[in-house]
Amino acid sequence: MTAKLSVLKPLFRFSLILMSVFILSRIALLVWQHQRLADGDSLAVLLGGLRVDLSSLGYLLALAVLMLLAHVLLRRKTAFFSMFSLFIAA
Repeated sequence: MTAKLSVLKPLFRFSLILMSVFILSRIALLVWQHQRLADGDSLAVLLGGLRVDLSSLGYLLALAVLMLLAHVLLRRKTAFFSMFSLFIAA
């Protein structure tokens, strides 16, 4: 069971790092452009930005899942084909 979850650990780390970068950059932009915002618009910008950030995270995680899936599938095939080629060569 833990071997199955260890495959997903890089995805969790990737998503955590990516969301923290997105949120920190949005907060930095809010601090930088605070003169252009009316009172109370900061929360609306953060919530709207969270929606966009989650959408971006979904797109990037889809690519990461495809790459991880290809890695897992090719690793098993590579081991199978190398074992198969050893039997043929012997």
